Amino acid sequence: MRLKFFTVLFVTIVGYVKSQGLKVMIKDTSSFFILDTCRIINAEIGVSINTRTIYINNKYLPEIVVLYTISDSIRVYKVFRASDDVLLSINTYWYRKDKQVMDGPFYMFAPETKCKTTGQYKMGNLNGIINTLNDSNKLVIKQQCNYKTEECLTTEFYENGKIKKQYTMYGDAQMIGKYEEYYDNGKIKEQGQYVLIKNITDSNRVEILEKYKHSPIINGAVSIKTGIWTQFDEKGDLIKSTEY
Repeated sequence: MRLKFFTVLFVTIVGYVKSQGLKVMIKDTSSFFILDTCRIINAEIGVSINTRTIYINNKYLPEIVVLYTISDSIRVYKVFRASDDVLLSINTYWYRKDKQVMDGPFYMFAPETKCKTTGQYKMGNLNGIINTLNDSNKLVIKQQCNYKTEECLTTEFYENGKIKKQYTMYGDAQMIGKYEEYYDNGKIKEQGQYVLIKNITDSNRVEILEKYKHSPIINGAVSIKTGIWTQFDEKGDLIKSTEY
């Protein structure tokens, strides 16, 4: 039988970084849990501070990432919103040092929404079933991921358990293939198709940005709507049809 140990680590750091011209101070005194399925952790904590930019709701938002190296195989990173230092998520994951990638189970907690996400990484990509539960432990997002294709078939749910959205994610934040959104009464709200343009380089970046102004380039790829998209009212009657 494999014993499971919970270790609580208390960390206090003060860091100064510049993010898009903003000087930000983080004072992190919160605790976090590490689940170790093999041994009790006994290692010095290494801390590094980095910045990144994410794209949400048609906006680029700067974030601060504080990385804690707990041991050779376990790492924790906390994500702060740069504008007000609010803690957005605490992420614990297993790390494969020889390949320098995430590899193994991970756990993410978002204090603002109280949502908890659990799943697996394999060679740096999500793999298998990824579940996100809300503060009532109800399933709000379920993903079936393939680490080889970097695609995750994603289903979002309403509180009543009915499907809210279904789509396929590529990588961290791009959609590909069929998209469907539903009302909470089960009626279709919107449907259409996404196509992913990959391998964007310095030579074609300006052209892509000009052509698809409202679609962000993330990790060298851009996701755009294609074909005919349709929108319906709550009774199921067609409201709008748009061809891209």
